[in-house]
Parts: sequence; structure tokens; C-alpha cells
Amino acid sequence: MKDNFCFPLLLVTQSCFSLHCKKRAPCVHSTFRAYTIQNIDELTTNDFRGLKIADNKVVSYYGHQLECKACKKFFVNAPLNPQRNAQQFKEDGLRRRAIEVLVNDLLHTNLVHFEFEHRTKKEFSEFIWRKFDKRCFKCGPNSKPIELGEMALDHTMPLAYLYRLDESATCLCSSHNSQKSDHFPVDFYSEDELKRLSEITGISLEKLHTRAVNQEVLDLLIENVVWFYDEFLMDDDYQKVRDGIRTADKINDSLKRIIAGKVDLAEQYRIKTGHYPTSVTIE
Repeated sequence: MKDNFCFPLLLVTQSCFSLHCKKRAPCVHSTFRAYTIQNIDELTTNDFRGLKIADNKVVSYYGHQLECKACKKFFVNAPLNPQRNAQQFKEDGLRRRAIEVLVNDLLHTNLVHFEFEHRTKKEFSEFIWRKFDKRCFKCGPNSKPIELGEMALDHTMPLAYLYRLDESATCLCSSHNSQKSDHFPVDFYSEDELKRLSEITGISLEKLHTRAVNQEVLDLLIENVVWFYDEFLMDDDYQKVRDGIRTADKINDSLKRIIAGKVDLAEQYRIKTGHYPTSVTIE
């Protein structure tokens, strides 16, 4: 690195340049997946050893950010995040709620708050809060207790990968909940924390170490793919276009990212119906 300044490079060190789709490989984003080779005629066969080359481009399995982690945090995210408007935050919330509803619909379950309270006559959020001794799990057992209203309910196994919010949820403070985001437990907690989390939530240590989509829900989604496109995504809220993008497309793209390489949902729909779905944009 020249003078420790960040600038795009063809070959970069992993310590400085983060993997773009580390948990969602292979990377499908054209901007971060393939890199044009400069002065290709001057390079030798040894220069390409171990690399995948296509159309005079290096193709990265994981993809790479074009900025180092420091620049990404302080010079990209910091200025841009405050510029997100209320509509964009609403869209993110709507997309996450859609995935939550989708998972529950496929499993024929109700949202856990209603299901738990109907069955136990207890308030679900308070149950999780007390289960974790009124403390943020990541802050640790010796941390200061948090108020019930300050607790963030974390899915433990990420919603983005089709895991339902249930009684295995984790109590986190808002700061640590934001940091965990869609990370798998194994990518956010230490080994000692994983063992303790397994004891509290009842999730096996083996499962807490996995980085895999919820196969049960994915199988149900494939089985019900016509319903997904023709009924679920045709909901008026999901068909609305906001900031030039249809919400259904955002939901569909979220699913495409997590199941890339496993199955093409639109293609499965075409196989069953003879045509592609109209509820989303097919490129």
C-alpha cells in the first residue's frame, strides 16, 4: 500500500480490503466481482496462478470492496448514512417485515409475539428479557441491566437467511443489535459466548457454528414458488414503486443473494408455469 492511502487495486491484501460477499458467496455484484486486468500483455502465466480469469478479468469468488475497511467506515458509510431519508429506512423495515411474514406463512405459524402470548399468557419480549437476566448478552453477564424498552430482540440465527424469530431469540442492546445485523452467531460471538448462548437459547452449539440458509424454509419456498410470486409478492404494498424500485424486486433480490448457487426461484417458477413471473422484474 502506498503511503497507507486507500486506492483500488487488482490484487489486494485481505487484511485491508474486506470481502464483499463473505457470507453470501459467490459474489453476484458485477462491480465487486470482476476486475479488469491492466497491461495484460505484460503478465506471465505465473501471474495468473490460482486465479479465475474470464474475458480478461479476474473473477473473485467472494468479491472485494474497492475501499479498505477504514475508508469504507469513515469516508463512505459515515457521510452517506445520514443522507438516507425516512422513506429508505421505511423500505428496509418493510423488506425485513416481508421476509418475517414470508417465513411464518411458509411454516404456517403466527408471529411469535401473538403465538407465545396466546399459549402462555405472558409477554414475549419480557420473557426474553428476563431469560437473559435483563442484560444485553454481548455486553456480558456482569454488565449493567437494561430496561425492557431498551432491549432489541435479535433472531440469533439471522432473519435474512430465513430463520424465524422464536423463543431462541437473544436479548441485545440497540448498539450490539445494530452491529450483529444479519451476521451468523459464529461471525459475531467468541467461542465462550457461543457456548453460553447455546445454554441460554437451547440452540445446539453445532447449529450456532453454521453459516447456512434455513433449508426447511427454503424447501418450502421452492415448493410454493408459484404462490410466492403470484400471491405473496402481488400484495399492494410490495408492488408499490418507491424511489424508482418496486418493493417486490427488493424482496426478491434479498432472497436471490442468500440462495445464489442453490436454486433460481424465477426459473423454478418458469418450469412450473411455462413463463416468468410478472410480480418482479426479470433481467
